[in-house]
Amino acid sequence: MCIYVFRKDVCGMPSETTQYKKGDKKEIAYEFIRKAIMKNEFEPDFHLTEKALSGMLGNMSRTPIRDALMRLVHEGLVERIPDKGLFVTQVSISDLLEITETRLPLECTAVRLFVERADQAIRDQLHEILERHKRCLQNKEDAAAISCDNEFHYCIAKGSMNNRLYAFIRKLMEESFRGAFMTQRDRSRIEASIAQHERVVEAIDANDAELAARLVSDHLLDWIVYVKEMQFKNYYLFHR
Repeated sequence: MCIYVFRKDVCGMPSETTQYKKGDKKEIAYEFIRKAIMKNEFEPDFHLTEKALSGMLGNMSRTPIRDALMRLVHEGLVERIPDKGLFVTQVSISDLLEITETRLPLECTAVRLFVERADQAIRDQLHEILERHKRCLQNKEDAAAISCDNEFHYCIAKGSMNNRLYAFIRKLMEESFRGAFMTQRDRSRIEASIAQHERVVEAIDANDAELAARLVSDHLLDWIVYVKEMQFKNYYLFHR
């Protein structure tokens, strides 16, 4: 038996469909809510109610939704406020900075290994992601541009041919998704990121591992500076 879920955006309009089988409801509810939080479709302080989420999930019963919300509470993406309900947590600037500081040496190692080990197929994939990133900017598809940014880093990590390194980098990046997707409001940041990615690709194409690592380091250090500036300006809800 298959049930079709009509996903709704924050304004209540259907935006995509998901298919799931009986017995998978808890996991579907969890993935739906988590993805919406990560992409800031449910922004910090957004009030999450079982009734509203049930409607978004094709009138799914509330039990799997409740279980999914409790799982997200344990993960720190949702918080329970007594007598008020469940709300999306605010983005933590300290978390973003710690995550990026941890990513920095790992991604420098990854790009060195990419230069040494990556085959032509994954090098071509990196070029394709970069070109798609540029098209998203030109077409003002800002959320898609952020996704391309993430894909770029994933591709380099995967091309390192080191599965543990790839897994560590991917997990860290997933933890910083919310901060990354907040930058879709700032097209100048997207432009800067694309320019930095271009320079990394040029170094990779030249088989200059040390230059590529230095450029990746500069790229992530620039992100750290940017996050600190936005915190100072109180511009992107980086409150903690």
